[in-house]
Amino acid sequence: MNENIFISILIPSNNNEKIIGKAIESCLKQKTNYKYEIVIVNNSSTDNTDQVIKSYSDSKIKSIATDKKVTLYENHNECLK
Repeated sequence: MNENIFISILIPSNNNEKIIGKAIESCLKQKTNYKYEIVIVNNSSTDNTDQVIKSYSDSKIKSIATDKKVTLYENHNECLK
């Protein structure tokens, strides 16, 4: 994580194409006086979650895709790396 970032918003995701855009929009609309990043870990989704995430070009968004399906807990841990 970048030293200039004060807070990281972590979003574990799996097959959330219908709601991931709303989650991203909600994060981007936050009014803050500090720098933040949005880290999304896409757990090998088989729907269009990845395409929705990629449709955002904001530099605050960092998207990570798992190579294979992992458990819920492993996906949360991946967010913390």
